[in-house]
Amino acid sequence: MNFSLLILLSLLGAATAFDKYPKEFVFELPDNEEFCFYEEFAQDATKEAFNTVFRVIRGGNNDVDFAITAPDNQKVYEKQKQHFDEHEHTFRPGTYSFCFGNKFSTITHKQIYFALNRKRPESLAEEAGATNVPTAMSLLQTKMEAIHEYLVTVETVQSIYKVREAEGREISEDLNERVMVFSAILAMAVVVCGFGQVVVLRTFFSDKKSVSYPRYPTKA
Repeated sequence: MNFSLLILLSLLGAATAFDKYPKEFVFELPDNEEFCFYEEFAQDATKEAFNTVFRVIRGGNNDVDFAITAPDNQKVYEKQKQHFDEHEHTFRPGTYSFCFGNKFSTITHKQIYFALNRKRPESLAEEAGATNVPTAMSLLQTKMEAIHEYLVTVETVQSIYKVREAEGREISEDLNERVMVFSAILAMAVVVCGFGQVVVLRTFFSDKKSVSYPRYPTKA
C-alpha cells in the first residue's frame, strides 16, 4: 500500500469536517514546481491567531520554499529551503495563498505535510454552527469545553507524531535500501575475489612444460 496515501487518509479521516479547523494536508510536490493552497478568512476570523505548520517528510535534502501572500499580493511571510517551520499569524479579511516551491530542485519530488490551525480551538457551539456562542456556562458545560479542548490538542499532537513516524519510516527504508545495495556489492566482490584466487592457484599447479630425461643403453 502507498504509505503516503495511508497518511493522507488517516489525517483527513481525523477531521470531522473539511471546512473546520485544523486543516491538514499531505501532498506530493514535483520538482521544479510550485503548489498553492487558498484560504478565505472572514471578518470574525481576523480576531483570532492561526498557526501554520509544515514539514518535509521525504525528498532530496528535505527542504522546501514557503510563502504566505495576502489578498493584495504582498508576501507577509516567507521561508526558503526549510525542513520544518511553525509560525503564528493574524489574518485580515480576504483570500490568502499558502505556496510551496520546489523550483530549486530539478530531479527530486517532495512529500510535504501542511496544517493550518486556530491557536484557540473552536468551542462545541462553534463546531455545531451556533450563531450565538454562550458566554456564561454551567459547570457541566465548562467541563465539556475543557475536555473538548484537550481532545483537539491530542488530535493535533497525534497528527504531528504520524508525520514524524512517516518521516522516520522513509529514512529507515532509504537506509535499508542503501545497506542492501552495499551488501550486494560486497557479496559480488567476495565472489569475484574468490574466483580470482582459485584461478591464480590453479595456474601454479597446471604447468604444461614437459621434462625429457636422457636414455641410457641397456646392457645385454
